[in-house]
Amino acid sequence: MQRMGVNLRMIDVQLYRDDAESAWAVVDGMWTRYLLSGFDLMHFWRAFTRMRRAHVAILLHKRRPTSKLRRIAAADAARLERMHRPDGDILAAGIRGALAVQRGALEDARAHMRRAVAEAERQGVPITAHAYRRQLGRIVPGRAGSDLIALADDGLSAQGVLNPERWAAMFAPGF
Repeated sequence: MQRMGVNLRMIDVQLYRDDAESAWAVVDGMWTRYLLSGFDLMHFWRAFTRMRRAHVAILLHKRRPTSKLRRIAAADAARLERMHRPDGDILAAGIRGALAVQRGALEDARAHMRRAVAEAERQGVPITAHAYRRQLGRIVPGRAGSDLIALADDGLSAQGVLNPERWAAMFAPGF
């Protein structure tokens, strides 16, 4: 369990640093052990680990597009949705939003991100809502997008986040 936690924190650091290759090396190095460990049977670990693997796949796909990475992210989003948990739905919507951006389907991306923000707010997870709101602001044109970014940055700063742009990129990469 401790190794699992360390690996996930290492992925967080690499995502924060925008280092997709190093983050993927961690994912790739731990994935077989993760699946054999039984952690994927536990909802918390499944949600968090699948989310992180999808995030890394999305970020790496942005730099080095491959259908394999896109399929991994989409499969992890589907797995999160099948959990039938509100947090899984929030995370899946964020992943699907990033995938839609990468396909150039901005209307779909905006719909996914609006759903993610609304559900995170409804569930009382402001730091997640603000991270997703910031990424939504990046794909909403004009003043409305700028206003969303400013609102998200203020909210993240109020939560103690020192660099809202990097924080949002860590929790919702690919925008």
